[in-house]
Amino acid sequence: MKKPLVSALLLTTIFLSLICPLTILLGSVKIAFAVTQKTIKGDMVIPANNITVLENYDITIEGNIKVEEGGLLILKNTAIKISQSKAYQYCVIIKGRLEASFSSIIPDPKRPRSYNITVIGNGFVQLFNFDMSRSGTTCQLILEDSATVVGDKVNLLEGFIIVKKHSSLKLTNSKIKPSSSKTPLTLYDFSDVSLTKTSVAVSATKPLFEVYGFSRLYFSDTNMANGIIRAYNYSKLSIMDCEGDLSIELYHSSSAIIKGGRFKSLKTYGSSMASITKTMSVKEIAINTYDMSTVFLYSGRVMSAFAYNNSRLTIIGSLIEYGFDMSGGVVGAYGSAEVLLAGSTVRILNAYESSTVSLSNVTIKWMARASSFSSLLFDNCQIETLAVAEASSVKISKSYIASLDITNSPKVDIVNSNIGEATFNFKSANISFASLGPFYCNYWSSTANGTLVTHTSGYGADITLKGTKIQYGLNINLFGSSNASIFDSRLKHLGAYDSATIHLFNSTATSYYLGNETRIFTYWYLTVYALNGTSLNVFYQNGTVAIPTITIVDVVKFPLLEKVVDVVKFPLLEKVVDGGGSIVYTEGNYKFNAEWNGNSIQREIKMSDNVIIYLTPANPSQHDTTTIVTALIIICAVLLGTSLFYLKRRKRFSKNP
Repeated sequence: MKKPLVSALLLTTIFLSLICPLTILLGSVKIAFAVTQKTIKGDMVIPANNITVLENYDITIEGNIKVEEGGLLILKNTAIKISQSKAYQYCVIIKGRLEASFSSIIPDPKRPRSYNITVIGNGFVQLFNFDMSRSGTTCQLILEDSATVVGDKVNLLEGFIIVKKHSSLKLTNSKIKPSSSKTPLTLYDFSDVSLTKTSVAVSATKPLFEVYGFSRLYFSDTNMANGIIRAYNYSKLSIMDCEGDLSIELYHSSSAIIKGGRFKSLKTYGSSMASITKTMSVKEIAINTYDMSTVFLYSGRVMSAFAYNNSRLTIIGSLIEYGFDMSGGVVGAYGSAEVLLAGSTVRILNAYESSTVSLSNVTIKWMARASSFSSLLFDNCQIETLAVAEASSVKISKSYIASLDITNSPKVDIVNSNIGEATFNFKSANISFASLGPFYCNYWSSTANGTLVTHTSGYGADITLKGTKIQYGLNINLFGSSNASIFDSRLKHLGAYDSATIHLFNSTATSYYLGNETRIFTYWYLTVYALNGTSLNVFYQNGTVAIPTITIVDVVKFPLLEKVVDVVKFPLLEKVVDGGGSIVYTEGNYKFNAEWNGNSIQREIKMSDNVIIYLTPANPSQHDTTTIVTALIIICAVLLGTSLFYLKRRKRFSKNP
């Protein structure tokens, strides 16, 4: 067909369309003139197996644009304006192929501006530098039944996109900005969407993307100023190097991979899963995982991260800090959740409601708290303050804790660690302590030999220290009707509250707090070193005999002697002090009597500190003393004789030159 004939046919068709609207079939036709404005009344239909090329045209059409399956419409530098009397009166339906460059299909600015572009079946659309709408227009781009749209530099300024039923959309270097009442992009039923270097904007309270039913959404290098992304029913999100205050929500076993860039918040529900790598935020990122969901954070920087209801949260090589919210920097586990922290820095760690938290090479800048049957495992960690309560379980290895506070009835095992200052709290407990203070403890247990017994309403921690040092001191607080005996200890602080009673044996505290109804009994040791068989008696002021608590056999070096002796300790009361600080009772001087082998000694002793008495050997050992004296005399005589002999010889030699 020659070019003049083609031109004549097109001009005749356009002329007839001005007189009477009708459907125009364009098949196997190429139109390539200078830009010309024309009006077409009726549908433009590209039949199956036909190719139509429109180049350099500005066409106004009062009808639909249809590309039948197998047909191809090519637009080059062509604008098509749809003129309609009501919204959605006409539309574009692509069942075949549409290829457009430097072109647009938009409503007539003088008419209602809402319309659809629908790609159906195996329809394929390829767009470059293409406008789907302009300011003030609304375009619904709908893909369904395995349709495909590929676009670069596509503008959808006030439109939105729906992709469903195994369809596919791929946009690069594009812009999507719908009205605030619309969701820019929605996916259904195994659909697949990829956005690269594409900006999407919507109100922060409106969904930005909604993904349903096994669909997949991938976007990278994308600028989204705000909005919410929601994925449902096994859908998948891939978010790479994106910027924006995004709120991401996953439901019903959906998943997300987030790498680089930043976002505002992540929430996962119903066995969903998210993996976050190298994600930073100039503002804040809040992570919340619920209902058996799983979140993995690697090399990120977030404001807070929480796991709830049997969910699992893993944080590796990350920083959990303030952001712009002074309450930030928190990692929390609630409702049987599981949290793993490694190589990270956290401001606050909370473990509640039977949750489990494992930490390795973690720094906690302020506080870690465990309660309500939770379990914490620390390995090689730095912890500013650790507070443990309510039947929780804590195991600590090779760690440093600046301040440790244990309340209620937890089980705490600390191995090969350093503690700056420790506080142990007991309520309505019968307990005894020995050798506590700033010390290195090879092994110590609060429950050793069954010393810890609590009343029904009381509590007492099961504490075990192995190879652990308490550097600055230990604080003991006793509440309720506690009754404690403390032996040979040096405490930093001792507090007695409610109606607690404390017995101190050779023990002191730098500071005390005594409640109004409390009492402290202060005892010191009278230690006597005596030969076996020595009769020892110590009497209180009222004549009652004091009972020794310890008798051991030891080897003691007396002057010029070495003897096996008994070492006997008497715990003797000095005074009783009530909660107001008043001395209720002072024992005064004790009477001490000792008899052995015809020897005796009597003495009065005031117990304001420990007292030691050495009973040196007497009559039974007198021959030992005589032997020693005789030996000394003989030695002296020998030395004297030797000296005289030496002097005589010296004089003899001096007379004979």
